[in-house]
Amino acid sequence: MATVASYEGALDGLATLYQLQVVVEQAGTLDLLLVVPAGSTRPPVLLGLNKCGNSSILADDRVPLPTAPVDADCLGGATEEGRGSRAADWDLRAAVEAGWAVATVHQAEIAPDDRVRVWDGLAGQLESDPDAPLGSRRRLGLGPAPQR
Repeated sequence: MATVASYEGALDGLATLYQLQVVVEQAGTLDLLLVVPAGSTRPPVLLGLNKCGNSSILADDRVPLPTAPVDADCLGGATEEGRGSRAADWDLRAAVEAGWAVATVHQAEIAPDDRVRVWDGLAGQLESDPDAPLGSRRRLGLGPAPQR
């Protein structure tokens, strides 16, 4: 894991933002957003997947817009208009005021919520044989994997 950037003073000075890149061997990377209470060294961490990109949970232009597919029901999509569109669902301010850090990854980086594109994320890179009898495509009832 590597720190790509860190920004102090988020949430009116209550938090520090960390943009982290998690390397998944032989598959790719995940962009993880970590929001840590200011001055905290080892807070407990809430970890959750977000549906609309890291930038959707916080109206802060230092958080990059998503590059993975964004669902059609995400207000504003992967644009400036979508920035902070899901902030009310996450309430980062309450978490950091309670002493908690929050870590999140856009779920589409792992597996887009789409029957056709589900293997475009890391899940597809890690799946050695999705059509095997116990392969994940079969377990999910999705049928054979699309030809690449």
